[in-house]
Amino acid sequence: MIRPLNFQEDDVEDTWIKTYYSDFKKRLLNLLGYEFRAMTCNLAFQFIGQKNMHQGQTDVQEDQAIIDTIDKTKLEEHISVYDLKRLDSYAKNMVDFHLIMDLVPTIAKLFFLKQVLPKGSVNLSYAQSAILIGMGLQFKKVEQLEKDLQLNSSQILPLFNKMMRKFNKVIKSVFEREIAKEIDQHKQQSKNLILKHTEEDNDQGDVKFVTDLQDEKLEFIKEKLKNKDKIPSVITVQGKRGSEVNTAQLEQEHGGKKSGKKAAKK
Repeated sequence: MIRPLNFQEDDVEDTWIKTYYSDFKKRLLNLLGYEFRAMTCNLAFQFIGQKNMHQGQTDVQEDQAIIDTIDKTKLEEHISVYDLKRLDSYAKNMVDFHLIMDLVPTIAKLFFLKQVLPKGSVNLSYAQSAILIGMGLQFKKVEQLEKDLQLNSSQILPLFNKMMRKFNKVIKSVFEREIAKEIDQHKQQSKNLILKHTEEDNDQGDVKFVTDLQDEKLEFIKEKLKNKDKIPSVITVQGKRGSEVNTAQLEQEHGGKKSGKKAAKK
């Protein structure tokens, strides 16, 4: 396989060269645990690794804008919630690294293939990338990595721990982001449901109130019509001084005076 110096896969246009190299890279990733296991991990990095502007730095912050583009559904096909729980426990130094060794090959493929974890989502140094290749793709022990990288186990394991913390932070943020979205959606749905029921209750209450008023008015009219003959023809008239006078009595008085005058004429 021949490639130019300082080759970057993203710098090549969508031509047959990029497609050919991507296919070669994927096949080599799967074969590193077999015939190419004897290859030193730093040499394997020259084939499948990707240099970046932060190469050699271990404390570079990841780009949050790139992390936000990670699809949780695709990520969950490879890393489950239970896997994340174990990874988080290791990142907090609660368990030994042997408990997450089954996750390292998956994480290595996600990182180097750049299909689920895009470039820039996790930034690793040269040593960390080589350790990830050795432990995750070539299935080498720490003692073998000491010979390949000329480092002690007391140097390799802290680098491995920092690397797993980076992956844990990114993967955890993706899961938490989606969970927060789901919670907000449920809250909005519950709020809309409450408002809907409240409006329905108010509408029903208004209709019931109007219906009761109409029923009461109807009963009142029926009662009045039933007692029509019993109602006295009494009309009250407001006097100048506020005294109320019975018109029936006035008629009787005037009627009595008229009858008296007629009797006198006779």
